[in-house]
Amino acid sequence: MFASLLKQAVKDRAKGEVVLTSASGRQIPVLLSLSILRQGGTPSISMLVTDLSEQKQSEALRRAAKRLAEAQRIAQVGDWAWDPQADTVTWSDQMFEILGLNPAEPVPDYAGQLTLYNPESAQRLHEAVTQALQHGGGYELELRRTRPDGSQVDVLVRGLVEKDDQGRPNILHGSVQDITDRKRVMDALAQSEKKYRTYVDNSPVAVFITNEKGRYLDVNPVACNVLGYEREELLAMSIAEVDVTESEALLLTPFEQLKASGRFQGERCLLRKDGGYLEVLLDAVALEDGRYMAYCQEIRDIKKLQNERDSYMNLLQSTLKSIKSLIMVVDKDHRVILSNWYDHEWVPNEIRNTRPFCYKVMKNLENVCDKCHSVATFSDGIIRNFEDRNPINGSYKDITVVPIFNKQNNVEYVLENVCDITKYKLAQKELLSAKQAAEAANKSKSEFLANMSHEIRTPLNGILGMLQLLQTTPVNDEQNLYLTQAARSSRRLTRLLSDILDLSRVEAEMLHVTMEVFDFKDVMDAVLQLFTPVAHEKNISLECHINPGILAVLKGDGARLQQVLGNLVGNAIKFTDKGQIVIEANPLPPRDHEEYRVLFSVTDTGIGIPDDKLQTLFKPFSQVSQGYRRDYQGAGLGLSICKRLVYLMGGNIAVESEFGIGTTIYFCIAFGLADPFSEAISTDQPRSNLPETLSILLAEDEQINRLATKRMAEKLGHRVVAVKDGQEALDALMAGEFEIILMDVQMPLMDGAEATKRIRAGEAGKDKANIPIVALTAYTMAGDKEKFLDVGMDGYLAKPLEMEALLKVIEEITAKRQA
Repeated sequence: MFASLLKQAVKDRAKGEVVLTSASGRQIPVLLSLSILRQGGTPSISMLVTDLSEQKQSEALRRAAKRLAEAQRIAQVGDWAWDPQADTVTWSDQMFEILGLNPAEPVPDYAGQLTLYNPESAQRLHEAVTQALQHGGGYELELRRTRPDGSQVDVLVRGLVEKDDQGRPNILHGSVQDITDRKRVMDALAQSEKKYRTYVDNSPVAVFITNEKGRYLDVNPVACNVLGYEREELLAMSIAEVDVTESEALLLTPFEQLKASGRFQGERCLLRKDGGYLEVLLDAVALEDGRYMAYCQEIRDIKKLQNERDSYMNLLQSTLKSIKSLIMVVDKDHRVILSNWYDHEWVPNEIRNTRPFCYKVMKNLENVCDKCHSVATFSDGIIRNFEDRNPINGSYKDITVVPIFNKQNNVEYVLENVCDITKYKLAQKELLSAKQAAEAANKSKSEFLANMSHEIRTPLNGILGMLQLLQTTPVNDEQNLYLTQAARSSRRLTRLLSDILDLSRVEAEMLHVTMEVFDFKDVMDAVLQLFTPVAHEKNISLECHINPGILAVLKGDGARLQQVLGNLVGNAIKFTDKGQIVIEANPLPPRDHEEYRVLFSVTDTGIGIPDDKLQTLFKPFSQVSQGYRRDYQGAGLGLSICKRLVYLMGGNIAVESEFGIGTTIYFCIAFGLADPFSEAISTDQPRSNLPETLSILLAEDEQINRLATKRMAEKLGHRVVAVKDGQEALDALMAGEFEIILMDVQMPLMDGAEATKRIRAGEAGKDKANIPIVALTAYTMAGDKEKFLDVGMDGYLAKPLEMEALLKVIEEITAKRQA
């Protein structure tokens, strides 16, 4: 190297590194700088020698430090040193990365070091450091640190005390290694080992693990039990000492198959510790690292399981055959793996002995149905029910899809329950058609009854009206008798109409009761007032006994109660020729705190009822006497309607009778409790505050009814203007002053409902928009009264009209307006 530099220096200056050997033999790296000096005589050489030893050492240290830092980064290890006297700590760069700290921040002191770790780890570290400083030596700990970003890091911390010349602790050196990944792997291995141990130890069959030479490496408790050995005994043995299936030379045949294919299955004969033999079915698989695992199950148990399975399958097949609907168990590929299609003719014969697709069975399709409910059930495990129509033959199927779960709680199969409901659907259509026809017929019947009622009541109103007017004129006793009997016949015909309409409401389930406050005594008095004159005509005593403990005011349908009592008392009078009729009312214990029950009875001393007739007593159109010879009149509807009304009012009805002696009919009704501060509306309105004469506008299109109603009102002392339709009523109201309007409903040109709406709208004058209007009509079907009140009418009078009813309504409405 020196010669080369010398040659170069002849031409120019030269510089290079060379190694010189000192007298002691030490190698010294130097930097030589050579140059030729040409001054005067002979040229000379100028040489500058620079010692590079320290520089070379520094570079070597830098390279070593770099390699160390790289090694620490790869190994995820950082080193540190702590001077306890000065409490100064130095870290390598890797320490910052492992602990998740910023390298720009200062290294924490000893106390700060402890705060870097979780509390339990910090305590252990402090105890180890204290022990090392007191007694010397080192320590090794696994600690846990929570980084600022929230992540957990497991570290292996090592420490070693360096002592000074006097043997006192001087410096504590140590390292920190990130073992998070290793801990995770170790935990996973531990979990895997735990699972493996759990599976093996809890396996219901014997499990053996061997090496490739047949030595037992592990066995489970079942293996020990079936062979009669302790675990330690088996682990000291090999297969050759247990398996006696074949000669020792052929003993390793299963291992040869395991090496070749990784699997062996066959029957083996094992020797028990007590000398007995055990025939087993062995199923072995190859594991890693030259190990093998074998499962053994006694052939006797297998045959038992097979017999149980065969018995179960026979039972299952018998059960499936007994089910009328088609049952199909379908896998995820839509294959039918089990079915009972033996008796289902619509399933094609050519697919019965195969494993066809369900869509081939159901619709003879080549691909999955457009909307497959089984796919949805496989996905979410929800039971589905739906109707499906085959577009080819028009048949209907009711299909239920039920999930079948495996041990992992995943849907492995679905069961499809298919019912052919074609006949049912056709019958349903026929039934719907019949229902619609019946509803149409029922509607026609209701319309007919409504029209019949209206058409009969209209002339009946004229007849009864004229009879009542005649009774107000001077007549002799004979004429009065005739008039009374004619009026009574008219009223009987009216009641018959009402009974027929009530019966139609019962059949249509449109007979309703209301819950309103009423005066109990008023209802009972009304019944007595109605029937006392009739009873006196037959020389019969009519009595009423009301328990004084019954509340005066109750909540219920007083009108329907009066109707029931009226029917029963009327029947009693009809079938009694001598003696007495007694009405009784007594309270009953309530079933809850919101009801008030009353027991009623109507007892007569009449003809009584034979035992064979009691069963039909409450049936419509049934009477004790039948045929052409009838001793008593009537349509046989009253008791049937009474029974229905009593049931609607929360009670029941019963009869007790002795033929030739008399009859008692009992019924109870559940009323509601009225507000103690409320009062029933009195039916007797004071008349002293009413004007003696009212100006009344009457709108009635039928001439006789118009005359009868007009004369009735005039007999009551009022002035009446009569018109023929709603338009004339509007005109008359605009032209004159009236206190009340009696408005017929069915009229030509403009009916009563339309006229009422216009009056309320102010077309006859704003000052007359609130004039009282009373509906006067032969429409008495359920809901008719409510319709008229809804259009703005204030009251309702049904035809045929009674003079007393007319007086009562006029007084009630007028008194209400004045209030």
